[in-house]
Amino acid sequence: MESPLLATAGAVQAQGPDTGVAAHYGDPFAEQRALARSAGVVDRSHHGVLRITGEDRLSWLHSLTTQDTENLAPGLATQALVLSPNGHVEHHLTLTDDGSAVWIHVEPGTAGPLLGFLESMKKEWAWRVSRGESTRNLQAFAHLLEPSGEGPGAEDPVDADAGGAAPAAGRTGRSGSVAP
Repeated sequence: MESPLLATAGAVQAQGPDTGVAAHYGDPFAEQRALARSAGVVDRSHHGVLRITGEDRLSWLHSLTTQDTENLAPGLATQALVLSPNGHVEHHLTLTDDGSAVWIHVEPGTAGPLLGFLESMKKEWAWRVSRGESTRNLQAFAHLLEPSGEGPGAEDPVDADAGGAAPAAGRTGRSGSVAP
């Protein structure tokens, strides 16, 4: 799937696992500096998305990952790892809870194996785990905000369904905050 943001003026398509999204928009160094200085949006539409529902979804994830997800407040994001019995990293998750579901964003190509693992761990629990990666209506964008949680673009989320464009201040980089 190709991101609609590739049609943005100056977009340079990424290679390798990031194929389908822009690596930068003409000046990667200025874009990086803008992200470090204020705010921006990172196109993660090529990443896998899983959705977990169920009343005890946060405590269940707490028992499976390295992160304390039991106290994750709606709207906040965190990162977690799923480790093998020997302590090797099997999966890296960026997740947020919206009050009724946990949205998990994973690296390209890893949603299937993670979904299989989570399904195998459900046992008798009433969890619903679904894969959002295959739905074209759901695209993940990581928002990088100032430490205060405010900043340029914070109040202007990208509307992927409407083909919206990213805010002008920096469009690439890493982030710990995600929005489904």
